[in-house]
Amino acid sequence: MSSSSLPAASPEEVARQGRLAAEIGLWRSEEGLVRRWFRPTDALLNVDSGAGRVSLGLWELGYERVLGIERDRGLVAEARRLAARLDYATPFRVADVVRLALPAETYDGVLWLEGGLARREVPAQEAALKALRRGVRAGGRLVLGTPVADDAASLLDRLASAGWTVEVRLRRDAEDGEAADVKAAYSDCWFWVAVAT
Repeated sequence: MSSSSLPAASPEEVARQGRLAAEIGLWRSEEGLVRRWFRPTDALLNVDSGAGRVSLGLWELGYERVLGIERDRGLVAEARRLAARLDYATPFRVADVVRLALPAETYDGVLWLEGGLARREVPAQEAALKALRRGVRAGGRLVLGTPVADDAASLLDRLASAGWTVEVRLRRDAEDGEAADVKAAYSDCWFWVAVAT
């Protein structure tokens, strides 16, 4: 399935993601990774930001230089609605990561969580990882969430060919203290932290 053939989010899915953004926010495991790898002053890109769960959670932690990008207009509208309701200045844009034309070395890091990469065909994954690498300064990091069942060797190859070197890979359920509502709402995943080389 190409990026452009991904189905639009149904009104029910938009509402579901909006509830999760408002009620759950960042997972404890995600918060730990963000605090470990990024400073609050870093310019961050949140790919496939959905209804804003991660981007809005970052704002709550003091990360105010975050741009959420999402290809689905309904989800972007919901994220903007939530940001306005909370009085957060987090911007959201309609954009497809596969066709992203970022100026070189614009961002200090990227967060692409909840398995968004896995929902795309391999050529689209490769294009997206290369586009993100162009937009991140050397030494910047990509924090990627993938399904546990994802083919690790193949993903390592795609990351390396796009200019990323994996520093850490850990399974989310290895993180202590994850809230029960997170475990109920989201399946287990791997977190990958890769550095732009």
